[in-house]
Amino acid sequence: MTGRRWQVSLGMVGRLVGGSVLILGSFVVSCDKDRDTGETDTDVTTDTDDTSDTGDTGQEEGTGLAGRLGEATVSATSYAGWEEWYLIADEGDGEDLCRIHYDVTSTGEPRTDCVDSGGAPICEWAFDVILSGAVVTGKGARCDLLLGEDGQASDLDGTARSYGYAIEYIGHADVLMYYDEERWQVATFATWSETSGRLTYDWLLGFETY
Repeated sequence: MTGRRWQVSLGMVGRLVGGSVLILGSFVVSCDKDRDTGETDTDVTTDTDDTSDTGDTGQEEGTGLAGRLGEATVSATSYAGWEEWYLIADEGDGEDLCRIHYDVTSTGEPRTDCVDSGGAPICEWAFDVILSGAVVTGKGARCDLLLGEDGQASDLDGTARSYGYAIEYIGHADVLMYYDEERWQVATFATWSETSGRLTYDWLLGFETY
């Protein structure tokens, strides 16, 4: 993603020292002192288990933050920009686990149904948009968490969405809106300049365990 709870949706390094037993890497060293002779016997054993001690998968579990980072130029008649669907390790503070970049372009005429129950406009503008040119940027080590085990970035091409923009939504902040096939919903905080047409947003989707 790009992405800013996958809710996002993120590694741990451990060392255990207890009594006279030290576990370090894949070696276990134990020291026992003979009470009668005062001699020290040192036994070194090697952990030959191929799996990590953190679980059956051999990998430490973490939590990644998923989201969609976007920018576009929007006028009264068109929407043209890009979005990055991201997944970032360590709850958004780590490295990218996946980032998929694609273009977002309006299709057809602007929508006029972003209104409240009384018919008053909610959105300053609203468009049906389509995704295209999706590619994985960077390493993309865990894009399976976003796309599925056999998914490809190109599977996103042709995906249709509907975006709108509300100014001081319910008397508060400016927000990006989206249509969920039933009604318009708030996506995230956003900024848009009527003068330049520049729209920016970072839509946090949640957390994903990896």
